[in-house]
Amino acid sequence: MSNGKLPGLTRKDGDESLISGTQYVARLRAQHAKMNPGTDWARLDSQSRNDGLSDEENGTVLARGYKNDKAFDDILRTNEDLVVKSQAKLLPGLLEYSKLVDANAEDPSNGPINSVQFHQNAPVVTCSWIGSEA
Repeated sequence: MSNGKLPGLTRKDGDESLISGTQYVARLRAQHAKMNPGTDWARLDSQSRNDGLSDEENGTVLARGYKNDKAFDDILRTNEDLVVKSQAKLLPGLLEYSKLVDANAEDPSNGPINSVQFHQNAPVVTCSWIGSEA
């Protein structure tokens, strides 16, 4: 790439000196897809559901490999499996901690925090407070 040319965007024919913008864009897209193949989980499911509603109307678009959206509904209904239960107790022994940037450093609020919960396995904290900002 040091010579300023993109690899794979070479001329198709030896006598080709100019190409249209559409051809150039098509070649760029093809080269990008070749160099960055993506992942299977991020592609939308190609099978359409025949329920009479479009994806926009019913609000669901499934990723490839997922045949129903019940699992997604369950995830969005509750956070019960994501946070530590109030009955859980800290294990005896050392409690490790480290000073971090405030969780709301980018958008601070002056209101009191009503609830703080920590994820069991991931470095995630959730906070709630009463405030007028959305």
